[in-house]
Amino acid sequence: MIETADLAATAMPKSYAESMPGFGVILRAEGIPPLPGARHEHLLWLPTNRRVKNDVRDAADLADLLRMGRLPEAWIAPPETRELRELVRYRAKLVAIRSGLKAQIHAVLAKAGVLIAVSDLFGVTGRQRLAKVPLGPAYAERIRSLLELIDILDSHQALGRRC
Repeated sequence: MIETADLAATAMPKSYAESMPGFGVILRAEGIPPLPGARHEHLLWLPTNRRVKNDVRDAADLADLLRMGRLPEAWIAPPETRELRELVRYRAKLVAIRSGLKAQIHAVLAKAGVLIAVSDLFGVTGRQRLAKVPLGPAYAERIRSLLELIDILDSHQALGRRC
């Protein structure tokens, strides 16, 4: 239970409000409206030129701004938008991993001295030509393994496109 004797509102950094949405739910259940403050870079205009920067000082500065009515409110995306952003970040991560795997295949082929003249090495024609390339057992196993990983990532990215 939160003591609400003199507490009319709360102020928190925007990063807290976005990363811990449950905190705002608890405050609203207690009847306290959470007011997300500005991002940390927007707090640079504060009149205090202090050397010490920590959560205690930031909390004191946010409380002072709230008390004076000078706290700039930050927009926090609704839960649906935050969820879509998570999916976009996840898909971008999968794409980056897949690109790295494709680069590794190109590196193995370069190390083996093989050049496959095709516009898309990972399309149907490119994979057919890749399967016919005579490589040593270690190189062939590595390429086979990398292609399997690429196929797995492609199936996960296809799920992300449907959302």
